[in-house]
Amino acid sequence: MKIQNMQKGHNQISISRGCSALGISRSGYNKWLRQKQTHYSDPEEMKLKNEIHAIAIDFPRYGYRRITIELHRRDLKQIIRLFMNL
Repeated sequence: MKIQNMQKGHNQISISRGCSALGISRSGYNKWLRQKQTHYSDPEEMKLKNEIHAIAIDFPRYGYRRITIELHRRDLKQIIRLFMNL
């Protein structure tokens, strides 16, 4: 990713010049720096999130209610909590 490359060499050029050279905005770069890194330590949670995304791709017109029903059909739990985090 462009931004990661810029972060590695941040001591050599200014942020403004680096952003300009890479074609990204300074505010976008700063937002990228502030974003929290997501680490998925729970394999069950990752499995459920992958399943939610798979259903959303298979049924693009489904909203959260229909996806929830489909997850119940597939015997998956912890649905509401994960929907709030997506």
